Amino acid sequence: MRGRMPAHPQKDPKTGNMNDSSSPEEAEEPVATPDSKQLTVLPYHVAVEEHFRENHPEMTSWMSPKPGDDAAKREALRLELLKTAVRLDRASRPELYSLAEDALQTLGLEAPLTLHQAQSGSEMNASLCYAPGEIHVVFYGTLLERLDEPELRAILGHEFTHYLFSETETSAYGTTDGLLDSLMNMHDRDPAQVNTTRNFRLYTEILCDRGALRSCGSIFPVIAMLVKTSTSLLEVDAEAYLKQAQEVFASGDIQTKGSSHPENFIRAQALHLFAEQGDSAEPEISKMIEGPLQLDDLDVLGQEHVSNLTYQLIHWFTTEAELQTPAHIAQAHLYFHDFKPQPIPIESKSLLRQLKDLENPLRDYFCYVLLDFIAVDRGALDFGYVRVVSFLQELDWHERFQDLAGKELGLRKAEISRLKKQLAKRAQQAGSSDE
Repeated sequence: MRGRMPAHPQKDPKTGNMNDSSSPEEAEEPVATPDSKQLTVLPYHVAVEEHFRENHPEMTSWMSPKPGDDAAKREALRLELLKTAVRLDRASRPELYSLAEDALQTLGLEAPLTLHQAQSGSEMNASLCYAPGEIHVVFYGTLLERLDEPELRAILGHEFTHYLFSETETSAYGTTDGLLDSLMNMHDRDPAQVNTTRNFRLYTEILCDRGALRSCGSIFPVIAMLVKTSTSLLEVDAEAYLKQAQEVFASGDIQTKGSSHPENFIRAQALHLFAEQGDSAEPEISKMIEGPLQLDDLDVLGQEHVSNLTYQLIHWFTTEAELQTPAHIAQAHLYFHDFKPQPIPIESKSLLRQLKDLENPLRDYFCYVLLDFIAVDRGALDFGYVRVVSFLQELDWHERFQDLAGKELGLRKAEISRLKKQLAKRAQQAGSSDE
């Protein structure tokens, strides 16, 4: 029987605020909460898998396992490992296999297991060599001699979770991982797909660290294992390293620069937060991995989010009858070919909440979208300008918008003065109605 990794109920990896509850002085070992013992794929994995399944079903189908593939993959891997590694048999390493089998049981996995020692590569590490229905773990360098029993349990749990991630009941996440790998090999790959692949892999390491936590029952052997494998130190004070990591985060918001693995200080803090808070830690961990939304660094989920906000903004602008002229609707079709003015006004407060935390150049992007609609019909310019600036005052974007409008629309001083008077009059009327 293969282990099942259930999907996480959250599906929006872009939301959430920083929770600054940790301090460098607090390094007591967190007690794993009941939620933290339930190993589930992360919200980002769920969202990316859904994106490709719903928007690119032909690619997902192409990458899905086919009948007869499994046997060929297993045989190819077996032959490769015979060439490049030393097979560790159960008779000669009974204690290691006992430890590994116990970690498998903790994760709810049942599959044939073979452990190997690489014949090349001096750096301490371990890796899962994936074959459907079989678990092969390869050790590198002197790792088996350097790690103590809890640390070995941690690294085995980490690698076994890689297997579990690819062996869900539907293999959905393994299929998505393989699809992203294939896209990376294309010469015309989309930068958003590159960013998606990076984030997907970073989150997978965060997930596998949770598998390590579940396997050994404490964050400190996991942290010690991470530091030992990256430094070759004989001894590591994991509690001291966690304090060191928390000193980094005390300096402000931190985002990983890793391409496939987050830095150890980020992994230590992410594990600490998860052990303390369970699923509630996801928004803060998301900020460590993805950082703020950036226009020039979007992944496929970020593209969807920006596209949705653009649609909502155009919907809000064209709610007024004066801004539903043929020119305005034609402009909307340049953004969304099937756009139609909606009879129900969009809730502006909800839109404002989504826009308020955006950073430049995303702010300028949305300002230019609105400028496009104001400029396209000069007959409605006054009405559109006053409506937009009044809206953007809620975000403190209005001064930037007015600067851009003056340059891009070629407004003369007299026109700007007249529009400012209209804004003042509108504000006065709004104040009177509130009273």
